[in-house]
Amino acid sequence: MINNDYNENSKDRIIRNYVLDECEVVDWKFKKFNRDSARIDLNANLNYPNLLNRLGDEFYFAFRSVVIPTLTSPANRTLPVNFPYPISEIDTLVYKLPTGYELKSKAEPVILNSEFGNFKLEVDTLDNKVVVTKRLELSSGYYPLTRYPELYKFIKKVEEFDSRQLIIKPVK
Repeated sequence: MINNDYNENSKDRIIRNYVLDECEVVDWKFKKFNRDSARIDLNANLNYPNLLNRLGDEFYFAFRSVVIPTLTSPANRTLPVNFPYPISEIDTLVYKLPTGYELKSKAEPVILNSEFGNFKLEVDTLDNKVVVTKRLELSSGYYPLTRYPELYKFIKKVEEFDSRQLIIKPVK
C-alpha cells in the first residue's frame, strides 16, 4: 500500500499527480484500518478553481464522478465480463458555496438496485455547503455475453445519474 511502501514526498507526488490530478490539492491523508481490512479512506481538501460555469446570474457545476468501469457498447462486445471480486466505491464530497449563493432546488436522492450492484446518490445542504454522497457497489460475478446488455444498461444509468449538475443561485 502507498502508505507503507513510499516516503512522504513520493506519497504526496503520487496523490497530487495521479489520484487527484484535476484540482489543487491543499492537503490529504489516509485513514488507517486494521491490516486485514480491504478498506482504504482518502480524505483530501481540494480547490477546484474552474468548477463553476456561469449561466446568467446563476452558476452550475458537475460533481466529481465515482470510478465506473468503462464498458464497450453491446454491439461491439465479443467476450463475457468477469468481476472476480466486488467493487465498492464511496465518495463524500463537500462543496463550499460562494458567499451569497444557495442551491437553486433540492436534488432528490437516487437509488438504483440491480443484480449487478447498487448505486446511491444523495445531495444535502449544511450551512453554506453542499454535501454529495455517492456509493457504487458492483457485485462480483461472471456475466456471459447474453447478459452483457443488462449490465451495460445498469452502468449507463449509473453514469447518467452520476453526471448530474447542480445549479446555484444568488440568495434573495
